[in-house]
Amino acid sequence: MADRSKLTLRQPAPGNCTLGAASDMRHGEGMCNSAPLRFCAVILGLSCVAAPLSAADAEQFDSYTRGRTIHFDFLGQHYGAERYLPGQRVQWSFLDGRCVEGEWYAQGDEICFVYEDRPEAQCWSYEIGSEGLSVTITGDGPALTLTEQPDPPKDMVCLGPEVGV
Repeated sequence: MADRSKLTLRQPAPGNCTLGAASDMRHGEGMCNSAPLRFCAVILGLSCVAAPLSAADAEQFDSYTRGRTIHFDFLGQHYGAERYLPGQRVQWSFLDGRCVEGEWYAQGDEICFVYEDRPEAQCWSYEIGSEGLSVTITGDGPALTLTEQPDPPKDMVCLGPEVGV
């Protein structure tokens, strides 16, 4: 996540008073040379530094998820499901019958997951809103945002360990 305490506001050339694209706004471009807009930009920047607007704390995350199985969508397509167990334990499945055990913990304003088949932590920012849980992971590539599916089409089934002959 970018360090928001280092945001700088750049003024556009005189007469160039467009708001610009969202990607431009991240870098402070497209701001008009007007005191009210500069004031709003500073206030918005400070509110982002102080705390995320919709981020829940770890206790709220635990209260929302514990004892539930939440199915997630990615861009409108079913992605997988996670069962939230007591003691910050989880089971994840891509709904292929295979489930992996893991646990979660809070780190800053993110929730991090460590799974039995992947020891490096995956940390997600999250929001709990009127549409349910939304989680986003960022890294070297584009961000991945998963949203809670309100009416899952099937149950999360864990078939158990694979045994061979």
